[in-house]
Amino acid sequence: MSNNREGASRSAKMFCVGLVAFFGLVFVCGGIFMMHRYNDFKEKCTAVVNGTVEREVVGKVHADDLASPEYRYAAGKFNILINVEDDAVFRHKNIYAEINGRKAGDAISIYYSPDDPDLYYLSDRVDNDRTAAIFALAAGGAMFVGAAFLLRLALKTPKDNGKVDLRKI
Repeated sequence: MSNNREGASRSAKMFCVGLVAFFGLVFVCGGIFMMHRYNDFKEKCTAVVNGTVEREVVGKVHADDLASPEYRYAAGKFNILINVEDDAVFRHKNIYAEINGRKAGDAISIYYSPDDPDLYYLSDRVDNDRTAAIFALAAGGAMFVGAAFLLRLALKTPKDNGKVDLRKI
């Protein structure tokens, strides 16, 4: 009977190790993706256009809107409308974004790719991707270290601690 309990305990431990390792892998992959996205923005978005916050926009952003480039930085219920100065290449005249501490009249620099004007970032938002990537990579690494520690504990054979099993005599 004790063998079944010991086996179940080891199975539970291995499940936990696998779960921690899986989420560690998810975090590391997410961090690599975000860091790649950050580098892509920084390398390709070399042209700049200025914008001004016009007003706050209250209302949910619909899923259909999120597919359009104008809503790339919009989230939740409270957003702002940014009027973009005329530019021959950058064709988005209005961009919606999270409030993020901005008020009407604030100036915002918008960096975009001259080759693909739909690829752009707001000057104060691109560093958030890098910070999130570093956090995700660190969290994923910590989860892998934790998984290794848990694996070591799970595979550790129990010692008899000086007890004698009378059934073996």
